[in-house]
Amino acid sequence: MKEIQPEVKGIVILDPEKIRFERMDSEVLKMVLKDGTVYPRVYPVSAFPVSDPDRYISIRSVENNEIGIIENLKSLPPEQQALIRRELRLRYFVPSIKEIYKIQEEYGIYMWNVKTDRGKKVFYVKGRNENIIFHGRTRLLITDIEECRYEITDYTKLSWRSQRELDKVL
Repeated sequence: MKEIQPEVKGIVILDPEKIRFERMDSEVLKMVLKDGTVYPRVYPVSAFPVSDPDRYISIRSVENNEIGIIENLKSLPPEQQALIRRELRLRYFVPSIKEIYKIQEEYGIYMWNVKTDRGKKVFYVKGRNENIIFHGRTRLLITDIEECRYEITDYTKLSWRSQRELDKVL
């Protein structure tokens, strides 16, 4: 266990020289320490998935216990980065909304009928303020009732009709 030191105020910083990630099978990631300690079934969680996705990656067990933090993903060898990035992409999959066909409200729930970079999609958003958040001046992050996230990279570049629909919730 000494291989994953140092510990800073209860936070264990993982030394990139002393950890290695491997696939147990096509879906499961494990972490192996230089001293031979194995953590089967781990997954990464980004502290800042939007603003700084390569820094402060928490490695957690399936019980959601934090094993430690990778300060900078780029400090790992490229093949190790690729394993972690794949997991993070799956976790933080965020389709980009390209067109808004219709936003319709009923009892405080907004039905969004949109076209994303992954195709047409209908999803539901509860309320407005807490689930539609500006990141910068023109970027929006939207979280639906199933906690799936969508983004509008620049709402000013949407069609006039899409902007008119978006005005219903802004």
